Amino acid sequence: MTTYRTIAIDGLDIFYREAGSRENPTILLLHGFPTSSHMFRNLIPALADTGLVAWVVPLIAKKPQN
Repeated sequence: MTTYRTIAIDGLDIFYREAGSRENPTILLLHGFPTSSHMFRNLIPALADTGLVAWVVPLIAKKPQN
């Protein structure tokens, strides 16, 4: 089963999807703009069925400031 969660990191609320037992090895799936975690919707349950924990989070980049 895939769960949807939010975690606060450095004042930002980061949405992520998680599937599988937390006691199993973890795989991190990253995506960037303009994609979303929705593109992994079929892969996440398949990875969880293999015994992995799948986390999908956005890859956030900040433009350097001068």
